[in-house]
Amino acid sequence: MMPFEIGALSQRGTYRCQFFSVHIFQLITIFLSIAFGVGSAIASGDCSEGDQLSQVQCISRQIQQLDKNMNANYRRALDMLLEKNGSDTRKERGQLRRSQRAWLKFKDENCALVGGLKGESNLSASHFAALCEKQAIEERVNFLEQIARQQGGL
Repeated sequence: MMPFEIGALSQRGTYRCQFFSVHIFQLITIFLSIAFGVGSAIASGDCSEGDQLSQVQCISRQIQQLDKNMNANYRRALDMLLEKNGSDTRKERGQLRRSQRAWLKFKDENCALVGGLKGESNLSASHFAALCEKQAIEERVNFLEQIARQQGGL
């Protein structure tokens, strides 16, 4: 295999190369970011216009913004929780950290599965995986906002 020649698709949804492996979604996102500029659909928040490639690009930009919002809400929620809670360890920062790590792993694996099951091509699989990821992050943002609100942070 040549140094950067793409090999066969693995079971985990990545292409294996001699020097690196890249998730299909990441590969398409990188390509789209280089090949195209930000479209009007992205600015309006509607990613249903254009071909599937344009839609994946639009959704990936929305995911980037949602990810920033999620991280901000995660930090806010984390700041609102006690480091140690003598009455209930489930209300401690450590529990939120463990929950967030587990959720991130679940989101990645679950959306890869959703994309693989619904998509008939690599692009289609990436489209469905991106939609899954966007919805999952939106739900997590709301969940983290609720934690911060309940603890007096918002």
